[in-house]
Amino acid sequence: NLYGTESWTYYFMNGFLNFNILFILSLLCWPLIELKVLLESCILRLKHKPAISYRLIVFPMIIWMGIFFTRAHKEERFLFPIYPLICLSASTFIYILQDITPTISYMLRLHKRVRAKVTYLVAFFGLFLCIVHAVLSCSRGLALHYGYQAPMQLYMDINSQRVLGFTLYMREINVCVGKEWYRYSSSFFLPDNRILPLRARWHLRYLRSDF
Repeated sequence: NLYGTESWTYYFMNGFLNFNILFILSLLCWPLIELKVLLESCILRLKHKPAISYRLIVFPMIIWMGIFFTRAHKEERFLFPIYPLICLSASTFIYILQDITPTISYMLRLHKRVRAKVTYLVAFFGLFLCIVHAVLSCSRGLALHYGYQAPMQLYMDINSQRVLGFTLYMREINVCVGKEWYRYSSSFFLPDNRILPLRARWHLRYLRSDF
């Protein structure tokens, strides 16, 4: 537990934040695959060979989640490898839902006109989900941009004429970024004496840490 622990809900919340409704659909993909197999094998008496290919789509994601979801230490980057599989599983869910809708409507003995309307609505369900997902994703992107732009805004202000004029007669100026040594690349945003005729020397500094 050296690097911290999170509750079992961490990845579910993180997945919903990053993929919103697509993450939920990806988790529901496996049960829907098994429902399709049940309908085709037990009720329609059809061979369910395509189910193997469907399972190959969703099982790698399920296995990965089963390994990392059960670990006490959780980080968002541990899910990066299955991001494409989450999108693929969500799209597979929509495809299978559209595929089994006529079968379910037939089993429920719905009127022919009702079955046609249900099939028509489900056909546009995928388009509706894409629109909702796009709106939610854009809103999250804008929220991240406006909510976490303070560091970049700070470096822009440092290079403004107002700040440079204020620090004209200083010898040494230190900008502390905490204890994260990997933020060294931020030093490239500091004013450069080789480019601007500045008397002050700008330095990126860190806090001493045991890590």
